[in-house]
Amino acid sequence: MNRQLKVCLSSLLLIFPIYTAALIPLRTSADNTANDHVYRSIAVAQKEPKLQDRVLLQVPTLMQFPELPRGCEVTSLTMMLNFAGVQVDKLTLASEVEKVPYLVDGVYGNPHQGFTGSMYTFNEPGLTVYHKPIEKLANRYLPNQIDNISGESFDSVKKKLNEGKPVWVIVGSTFSYLPEEYWETWNTEDGDIKVTRKVHSVLITGYDETNVYFNDPFFSEGNRSVDYQDFVTSWTQFGSQAISY
Repeated sequence: MNRQLKVCLSSLLLIFPIYTAALIPLRTSADNTANDHVYRSIAVAQKEPKLQDRVLLQVPTLMQFPELPRGCEVTSLTMMLNFAGVQVDKLTLASEVEKVPYLVDGVYGNPHQGFTGSMYTFNEPGLTVYHKPIEKLANRYLPNQIDNISGESFDSVKKKLNEGKPVWVIVGSTFSYLPEEYWETWNTEDGDIKVTRKVHSVLITGYDETNVYFNDPFFSEGNRSVDYQDFVTSWTQFGSQAISY
């Protein structure tokens, strides 16, 4: 092989890898991120458990009466914590939950900040407490385990029930949609909020295609039931407040 032919072959061997590499599209960091996201999404979707058509937990009941006429929120929380293995009673939680005055100089207490007024007697004004103070209180007994799923869909509640965990909620006392006539506007330190006297708290224990089941601290028997859609509508109207672990 003459010298000129060797030079040509050597040149081709040097050029060919460069030409081949130019034909292969470059992967940018954005491409890698996008593909990783797709792979993670697929993995998550594959691991998402299928919700059962029916779940019913057997959670021991507890009544709020006679000690806590307005204590449905802490009583429902007591049932949840007891079921999780925490030994605490409703009166202890009632004393520990954050509280705000019912009304001072025309300014109402905000249930997002604490229990408004008295839960111990109907002879003094009082109303309710919402999910944030309840979450804070629950975290004392199950630190780093409480899951506040407020604002999420009812499927999040069902997922907890599928895990064998009951769910604390705020709902209307009629367990159905409350017309505008039952609501009033309160001026609080945090601004105006809409409240109603027809507010209640229960512990959800199950569901099926037609009903939602719950322990109601008004009654001694457990797993009371209400029409599924009516319950979800009422729960959503109160901001879809829900806490579990």
